[in-house]
Amino acid sequence: MGTFRALTRFLLGAALCAIAGCARLPALPSPPQAAPASPTALLPVRVTWTYRDASRLAMTLQVHREIPAGYHLAFPGCPVTGVKVQSGGSAVTLYRHPDTGREWLALLERVRWDCRPFGEGDYLVNLTWLLPSAAQTPPPMNDSALVTVSLGALQVDADDGGMPLSLPSQGDLSLPVDFPPPDAALSWTEPVTLRKDGAAVTLRSVFANPSVTWLDACITYPDRHTWQPEAFIREADCTPAAFAQGMPLVPADSWGTSAWAASPTRCFTFALPFAFPERAGAQVSVGVAHFRVVPDAGTLRVEECEAARRKVEAEYPGLEIRCRAYDIQGEAQHWFEVTALPPDLSPAEARRRMEDALQAEIIGPWGETISVRSTPPSR
Repeated sequence: MGTFRALTRFLLGAALCAIAGCARLPALPSPPQAAPASPTALLPVRVTWTYRDASRLAMTLQVHREIPAGYHLAFPGCPVTGVKVQSGGSAVTLYRHPDTGREWLALLERVRWDCRPFGEGDYLVNLTWLLPSAAQTPPPMNDSALVTVSLGALQVDADDGGMPLSLPSQGDLSLPVDFPPPDAALSWTEPVTLRKDGAAVTLRSVFANPSVTWLDACITYPDRHTWQPEAFIREADCTPAAFAQGMPLVPADSWGTSAWAASPTRCFTFALPFAFPERAGAQVSVGVAHFRVVPDAGTLRVEECEAARRKVEAEYPGLEIRCRAYDIQGEAQHWFEVTALPPDLSPAEARRRMEDALQAEIIGPWGETISVRSTPPSR
C-alpha cells in the first residue's frame, strides 16, 4: 500500500506540474505557514482577518487557552463552540458546534470551519459562512459590529499518560469586528467540469482564508462503493503542493439512508492548509488529485470478490481465500475469509493484500488554474 501510494503521488506530481505549466516534480506537501504570536491571557480571542463579498462572510480567530503544567492539548479538539456576529438590528450565527450527525450535515450546508492548534494552548480558527445564494448580499456590517465567541470546555491530556483533565468553559467573549471591502476577490463560485478516465469532476467553488482554502467539488463516476478523494492546491509556479482528504457533503435529509452513498454523483469539501496569495494576478492551481474506490461488505459484488481472489492467489502460491455471501437483517452482504496461508505470509498481511486487490485508485488530476483579481474600490 505504501509503495502504491508513493507511486500515485509521484505520477500526480508530474500531472500537477503539467497543470501549472512547470517542468520539475513537486515536493511533498508543505505545512501551513506559522501563525502570529500568541495573544495575551487578558485577551484570549483576537480577530486577525475578516472578509466579505456577495457569497460569504469569513474571518480568522486566534484563540488562547492556558494549559496547566504537566498537560498538553488533546487532538482533535477546539475551544470555540460558537461564533455570532451582531450589527445594528441584525445578527448572524456563523457557527454553532453540532451535537449530532444530522446537525453536522446541516452545518456543512452553510459553514466551512477549520480549527488547528499551533504552539502550546493556541488555536487558529478559520471560518466561512456561505450565503444562501450568490444573489443575496451579506447583512450590513457597520463600525459598531460585534463578534461573540463562545469558549467551551476543553480536554487536555497528561504528559505522563495519566487521566485527562477537562478545562471548564470560559463562556462568551464579545469584541468589535469590522468587515471592510476586500482589496482582492478570494471567492470563486463559477463551476468548472473536467473529465478524465471515465470520471467527471465539477469544481463548484473555492473559498480562501489566510491559512486554509476550501474546495467544494462533485465527482461523477459509475460506481456504488465508498470513495476517498484527495484534493491538491499549489501556486502555479511549481511551489510544493498541499493535499487534503475530502469530507462528504451529504444532504441533511439523507442522514441514516444509503441514497447518497449509492449515487453516481457525490460532493465533498476539502480544507486545504494553504496560505492563499492575496495579491492581484497571483495564480493558483487547485482540484481533485485522485480518489480511491473502497468496497465494503454491503456494496461488494461476488464477481468483484472472485476476481480479486484469483489475482491474489496467483501472486501468493499456497494462499487460499473464500468469498462468502450472507445476510444481515435481510441485506445481502459479500466478503471474504482466508482459509490457508503460505509459510511466509501472516493472516493480517493476507487480508491486507486482498483488500488492496478489491480497491482501485482513479488517478487525475482534475484541476484548474484560478487567478486572484483585485476588487474595485468602494464608493
